[in-house]
Amino acid sequence: MTTTQRFRGSVEARAFVLAAPLIGGTEARARVLELWRPGVTVHRLPTGDWLVVLPEPETVRAERAPGLPLADGPRAGRIDVPQAGEVRTYDTADLPELDPAEWLDLSGYARHTLAALEPPQPPAAALLPPDPSASPDLRATAGVDEASPKALRGLRGMADSAGSGAHSGGTSGTRPPREWAGVTFPSGPAPRLRVHAGLATVHDAEGRIVVLDTARRAPVLSTLTSLA
Repeated sequence: MTTTQRFRGSVEARAFVLAAPLIGGTEARARVLELWRPGVTVHRLPTGDWLVVLPEPETVRAERAPGLPLADGPRAGRIDVPQAGEVRTYDTADLPELDPAEWLDLSGYARHTLAALEPPQPPAAALLPPDPSASPDLRATAGVDEASPKALRGLRGMADSAGSGAHSGGTSGTRPPREWAGVTFPSGPAPRLRVHAGLATVHDAEGRIVVLDTARRAPVLSTLTSLA
């Protein structure tokens, strides 16, 4: 980009040269503060001008820019600046740096220390993942004793009879006793038992669901809701 093109049209500016001796320190500081953002650095050139280096390029109209826009930023700490009809190269490390924070007058502001209205909440306790190997002891929860071997053999025989009757359409298989553990069973194919943790569910002769304790050979609940 030529020197003429720097003064007209849009340009990707990486730095600006502010003629501080010409526009005055107050106006120069105001323009720097308008350009300021994290990463901006301001240097004083030997001529008295200020060099404002941007952290990233900014598209501006050259004729409306706050200063002379430079399309080329510092390379290896060196930057080319057109001055008095010639291009001069400066090392930014050798240029005095200006601190815009020194231009701010905060004397008219009162400083207050904020305190929390409530104490901070304690951190939430970490939840341990469930142990897949642990399972609830339903028998202990329900207060049911362990099933006796004799009761288990009887239930297995009834379940086997129910399975064989189901596969044959219910027309064959050993029929269970008409009464077991004080529960009267309907006539016909053997009922299908559901056994879990020593408890068995079965339909009695009246179509009700009865829960049996295989250890005590007695109903846990004598009457449940009727299927009808």
